[in-house]
Amino acid sequence: MADKEIKCEVIKEFGTISKRSYNTRNGEVTEELKLRLISWNDRDPKYDVRPWEVTESGEKCLKMRGLTFEELKALGELINTIKEEPKKKTVPYRAKRNPTITKKVK
Repeated sequence: MADKEIKCEVIKEFGTISKRSYNTRNGEVTEELKLRLISWNDRDPKYDVRPWEVTESGEKCLKMRGLTFEELKALGELINTIKEEPKKKTVPYRAKRNPTITKKVK
């Protein structure tokens, strides 16, 4: 499978559910489990619960993992703060694959 760049745009961050730090060969790493509204590849935004690896050079998204009971309670509190539905992105018009051709009758 070819490596394809994935575009990630954080529309809104609701909060951090949990945080843990650990040391690696490359230095200290902090992993934060966050609730965010994210647009992946310029599509409509979706609510995203995912751990993010935070280092000195920036953030990197990780694969989702199971939640502890405390994390689940924190997620519930963050969800209760959401007041409105996100706005949809404008999707550019794409022509149909097999458009119907109509002819004018003289």
